[in-house]
Amino acid sequence: MSMMELVDKLSEEAILLEPGKLQSCGKMLTILEELEHPEVLDEKNRLKDYLEKMIMKDLDGCSVEVEDIVR
Repeated sequence: MSMMELVDKLSEEAILLEPGKLQSCGKMLTILEELEHPEVLDEKNRLKDYLEKMIMKDLDGCSVEVEDIVR
């Protein structure tokens, strides 16, 4: 699958993100594993960290702020 197809899939899942919808986070993490282009490695890792935080905080009953993704 091309990088643009993977980005499109990520976008489709991102639209569905909301508290309590961990399925979209999981799907996005799976898609990120396929994204291997070196030019987007930093962004990939930042998004992966954010999604993992979102899952953990959601499981703890907390919310994740947008600022968490830029740290």
